[in-house]
Amino acid sequence: MNPNKTLAFLRNPTFRIIATWVWWAAGAGLVLWVITAALGIGFTEFRTIYRQQPHLLTYVEVVGVGLFPLVLTLICRDDWTLYGVRANRLRTSLLWSAVIVIANSVYLYLTTGYWLNWRILTVHVAFPANLWYATLGIFAYGPLEMFFVIWLIANTEKAIRGGFSLVSWGLLVTVVMVGLAHIATASSIYSALYVTVLFLLLGMVFKHTGNSIGPMIAWTIINGQVWFLAQFLWS
Repeated sequence: MNPNKTLAFLRNPTFRIIATWVWWAAGAGLVLWVITAALGIGFTEFRTIYRQQPHLLTYVEVVGVGLFPLVLTLICRDDWTLYGVRANRLRTSLLWSAVIVIANSVYLYLTTGYWLNWRILTVHVAFPANLWYATLGIFAYGPLEMFFVIWLIANTEKAIRGGFSLVSWGLLVTVVMVGLAHIATASSIYSALYVTVLFLLLGMVFKHTGNSIGPMIAWTIINGQVWFLAQFLWS
């Protein structure tokens, strides 16, 4: 097979979008199968195990969400600036992202009494596994998940040949799809709407500045799963 034709196919934005969402379901299912096979249990039993060892789902997040876009980006040698990974307008990106983080913290405090999405860790993992799961969780549910969203925004805008406005169709389609995905995974319409609004705002920061570093840091701070798994560092 001609490698140039293969790369051209992998660079096709329509293929990328469809393949990414298919892998979101198929990749997650594959990882769950591997985990259950390794533990010698069924999917029903895994629900009980998950309550006792929630950190195991981090592998599902890495493979199902962030890994596929990351691998395609590396194979095709995409320009990382297309996804906002650059120094240009970093200060503005950080500033607007900080505004969103502060607004989210105020909202959480008024509605829950906490400044962060905080859950008390109910499981403890011995060293050095605790460092592994904390680091993997922070990366997976923080910058990697935000990269997944921004990567889809950029490729969706290529596919529909439009992306110059602040609130573009690529942005709207992507955040709505991500919101629907959260209904499937979290079984909560409130959670889906909450995530959709946050990704919309952070996506607008990316659109406005062309820089994704601020949104990646912001999402890492906002995401409750990051703080939940980060507790392994001191538990």
